[in-house]
Amino acid sequence: DPAIRGKDRTWRCNVRVDPGAGGAGMVFKVDENCEGGFNCWLGGTHGAGGLMLYRNGGPGKSGQALWSSPQDKWHYNEDLVLQAETRGDQVRVTLFKDGGDAMVAQSPWQKTTPEEADRDGYLAFHTWLGTVEFWGFSGESQTPATQAAPPEASPALGANWLTKGDGKWEWGNDDHTLLRQTAKTDSASCLNTSLTGVVVGEGRP
Repeated sequence: DPAIRGKDRTWRCNVRVDPGAGGAGMVFKVDENCEGGFNCWLGGTHGAGGLMLYRNGGPGKSGQALWSSPQDKWHYNEDLVLQAETRGDQVRVTLFKDGGDAMVAQSPWQKTTPEEADRDGYLAFHTWLGTVEFWGFSGESQTPATQAAPPEASPALGANWLTKGDGKWEWGNDDHTLLRQTAKTDSASCLNTSLTGVVVGEGRP
């Protein structure tokens, strides 16, 4: 599917940040150690921060900041949509609300390296200092990644999921469409080795 493979791709997911958390993000084009790629991140002021684009530094690392919106763009207990896009050797991120209908913030296109542009990579989710829910990634977006999947898997989530850090990841429903990080830990990452793109579902399950 050219919409979720190759250099011109789009990733989207829904996210809700719980009160007290410091931030959350969708990390894409990462390797099997959750390193490399980019982070579409809700950070800054806790509960009233901005959308940010980072070169991902890996679990527990801040990475390289490429762009940041003004503050007061996201808030606790809001149902938001994160979107990341690559077009050739460029990347940008966008934040939406109202189910993806209203754009809140969008970065300009940022230059990527040839290695970053060529990597299919994996998809991961990351939280900071609190609990967060992610949903909207569906079975329709599951395509085989180009790298071999690592052997260690999360028993709570299934064979395609790996966890990094001290987080506690679990499914929020029987359909495995709502993903929760429930530990109030500094840093938690969750890597999927089969999702190379994400589509937005019809509201929170």
